[in-house]
Amino acid sequence: MENLSRRLMRVVPVATAVLIGACASESPEPAARRVAAVIAAPDFGALAGLAHPEKGIRFSPYSRVDTATDRRLSREQIRVLSTSPDSLLWGSYDGSGEPIRLTFRQYFAKFVRDFDLLAAPRVAVDSAPMGTGNSINNIREAYPGARIVEFNTPGTDPRYGGMDWRSLWIVLERSGPRWYVVGLVHGSWTI
Repeated sequence: MENLSRRLMRVVPVATAVLIGACASESPEPAARRVAAVIAAPDFGALAGLAHPEKGIRFSPYSRVDTATDRRLSREQIRVLSTSPDSLLWGSYDGSGEPIRLTFRQYFAKFVRDFDLLAAPRVAVDSAPMGTGNSINNIREAYPGARIVEFNTPGTDPRYGGMDWRSLWIVLERSGPRWYVVGLVHGSWTI
């Protein structure tokens, strides 16, 4: 299945492959891997198409999801904001409390696509977080009943003693036979 999926990604445009593959699997992992390919591209039109039709996607800069303040975007908002030069408030930086004011593309580069998801050495479905730091991970409580796929790259630079790890949790819910993205939660060591 994995080899077929990789060949499909090379032959079929990413957006088409995502829509084909994200539909009918019982397991959320194939759908999450296709979302990872869309993120890696990046293909914002395809990402908008994978957003939950009613809930959209909540973007959380840290593993502590704030359901009141983390920005949730609809499909149309993702399409529009992906080309907008306007900065938005995405929350506040952990540690300093300063506001996170970035364009959609800047936020995406810093808090969604800050490591190569397709090369992540560790991927887990509905497991205890592999990436852990000083933030409380409340993803399971914020998304009860959702399926959570973590893409993790452990710390590799000896100067940081393993604290340069990164994770992205792709949170999926079914609507009918299809998996849709309801959350993209970023994780890294913060001070």
